[in-house]
Amino acid sequence: MTGVGLAKISPYPGYTGLTPSGFVLITEKTSTITMTPFVTGLEPDVQGGGFHVHSVSNPGESECADAVVGGHYNQPDSDTDVWTSAPKYSTDGDGISNHWARSVNSGFTLNGEIETLPVEGKAVVLHSADGEKVACGIIKYKERLEVAILSKIPSYTGSINTNGVAIFSILPSKTLSGLIQISGHSATPAKAHIHSSNDCTEKHGNGGSHLIVEGKIDAWETHGDVVVDLSTGIGSGTITIPYDEIGIGEFTYDTDPLSIHSRAIVIHEAGTGVRIGCGVLTNFGADKTTENPLPTTPGGLELVLAVVVMGIMVGVLIAMYKQHVRKKKNEKNVDELGEDVELNQHNNTMI
Repeated sequence: MTGVGLAKISPYPGYTGLTPSGFVLITEKTSTITMTPFVTGLEPDVQGGGFHVHSVSNPGESECADAVVGGHYNQPDSDTDVWTSAPKYSTDGDGISNHWARSVNSGFTLNGEIETLPVEGKAVVLHSADGEKVACGIIKYKERLEVAILSKIPSYTGSINTNGVAIFSILPSKTLSGLIQISGHSATPAKAHIHSSNDCTEKHGNGGSHLIVEGKIDAWETHGDVVVDLSTGIGSGTITIPYDEIGIGEFTYDTDPLSIHSRAIVIHEAGTGVRIGCGVLTNFGADKTTENPLPTTPGGLELVLAVVVMGIMVGVLIAMYKQHVRKKKNEKNVDELGEDVELNQHNNTMI
């Protein structure tokens, strides 16, 4: 199953405590859904917060208040609640969820037939450590999302420690749509732009220049504001660049010159424009072989890199082993051929 579910998180209806915000991404493979939270404004230092899909009474609504959230979403007429034993979320000292994936294997799908327990249109609910419902979002199906984990750019030596996530999609109208969530900032508005490089390092220009078509309008001059709540240091931004905006060109996933896949997204400091944060966009929903390209255990993107390197090493070893087997087989065939020749020569001498 390709595609991805996206739930935009906000405070649960009627909850008056903290102000959680962010996103939860949901992928599916072989009837297993994997949920990855990117949420700020939660309780700090939580090690066991409930994290569930709930049913709704008004399907098709886009907000939890209108959807009328019900109980845990389970198989109809089943006495088993799969969510009581489901993996939970955790937060750091600033109330930011640790974005590694949690899998629930109970026959769920993203948007299949009703008997396959599709989660599209249902609600993701986050509970506090004591079980109170604190955050909620309705799951929407997307064919593909490009996602970047944001962190401090290597060349920046200042005190702002950027963390966050950027999520981009291209709508059927060819509009480029982006959602940005960052933390650790003390001024507003910060700026978020897609750049031309595939790398955030100084060697590759710290993300390169803005992603534009040479000779056309630079859309990033007027888009990309991320408004920061100065009381929390958390910033949120929405980027919408219509295809018909004069002189920009068409953003795509994979076709140059405006392909957004594997591009660096750079966060600029409010006021100065200094590059302080960066991440590289990764295909989150269209890969048929991998249900989730982000970390599935604590350890961040270093773990992903380690797995990739390990996979390459295993592939090399397998190739070397196969080459060794072929060589031995060829040597055996040559030996057997030599024995046949000697036998024939012997038989000929006997005739």
